[in-house]
Amino acid sequence: MVACLKEAEAAGEGGGGTALTAAGEAYVGVSQHDIIRWHVKEELAKGAIATPEDVAAEYHLLKKVIHVMVAREGVLVEMQVPARREGEGDTDYVARRERERLLIINPNYYLE
Repeated sequence: MVACLKEAEAAGEGGGGTALTAAGEAYVGVSQHDIIRWHVKEELAKGAIATPEDVAAEYHLLKKVIHVMVAREGVLVEMQVPARREGEGDTDYVARRERERLLIINPNYYLE
């Protein structure tokens, strides 16, 4: 997943766009949905995923891994979170927020 973000940074474009820090620096972010889609495509190309059930299981696993990378490890940082829509319920907003938020690699994270 970090490789997906590195590729987006190198290309200068993200699946979701760019975000600005408080200091005005631009970072290329990739939406969580695009990261998951990229990873699933990579696994399909390798032949590691064969059935629709495998795709669904991989999708749910990746959501959990990304959550850990953001909330616990700090490897990924949310740069832009979508605004809540009027009348949108809590469950719907949380699901959409996780899907559409822009993620970047923490600038303090050292990639070996």
